[in-house]
Amino acid sequence: VYRDPSFVRKVDKLIQDVHFDSAEFMKHISSLALEAQQGLLEKWGFQSSAVGLLELRAALQDHSRGPSPNPALRAKADGLNRLLYGSPEFGMYERVHAPV
Repeated sequence: VYRDPSFVRKVDKLIQDVHFDSAEFMKHISSLALEAQQGLLEKWGFQSSAVGLLELRAALQDHSRGPSPNPALRAKADGLNRLLYGSPEFGMYERVHAPV
């Protein structure tokens, strides 16, 4: 869902609307992510809500970073996570994850 052109356009617009401010971006990205993931959440048996999104993230983290992590799943999850930050040329992933 993060590769969908309409989702990427919405994220890129958000980046511009918040003037590349990473803190402001993080305040608003969850609602865009939830909107994009509603079908996926339902497909996998999670609530189509913020709670369901948190449960999905926790489940992915358990399997990709938990006591017996799956390296292939971790690589895929990391790649998908980067997509959440919009077009690479805007550099929002790097802005959000820059050392403080």
